[in-house]
Amino acid sequence: MKRFLIILFSLLICASVNSEPLQKKHMAVIGLGQINCVTKVSQETYVTEFSFGRDLGTDPIYVWSTFTPSEAFTGYTFYVSLKKAGTPNVDMQLAVCTVSGADPDSCTNADAVVSSSTLTTSYQWIKYNITAGYAFSASTQYGIRLFWNGAVGASDYALWGYDSDESGQYVKYSADGSSWSTQESSGQSLFKIVNCVE
Repeated sequence: MKRFLIILFSLLICASVNSEPLQKKHMAVIGLGQINCVTKVSQETYVTEFSFGRDLGTDPIYVWSTFTPSEAFTGYTFYVSLKKAGTPNVDMQLAVCTVSGADPDSCTNADAVVSSSTLTTSYQWIKYNITAGYAFSASTQYGIRLFWNGAVGASDYALWGYDSDESGQYVKYSADGSSWSTQESSGQSLFKIVNCVE
């Protein structure tokens, strides 16, 4: 009997020790399964481009592009496709905004700015995050606004690619963030919005 109890006690200890890693592994698998990062809305068709932060007389330091998601979701990571001309060194601020008359209305800034000095002479996806998330409603128009937070230059500036065949969407620019001019009345700049923080 004594030997039997010792063996039983040993088996119980082994079962207890071995069960914990299995449980943790299972929880980790569940956690990983919940991470399902998806691009929920995007424009990736390049047709042409326009500049901002460039001295053109109109001094476009704000640029703006609208989009309409087909489903409700919360966006956390926002990409815009940009490149540079010359050697700019100005911070660029991204904001997501509601729309009023095709212009920005109420805006939420991304967590951090990106320096235009990090751009290259080829288009690349530039990442911004809103870690608190931005809730989008289905079939509602929103927009992405970029702000060039510095002086404009004749040869040092940024460019944002866009598609010129997006009915009902707009690409616009502004010198002061309140009075907007239309670059393309059926256009949409290159962007992607992801439903997790990347």
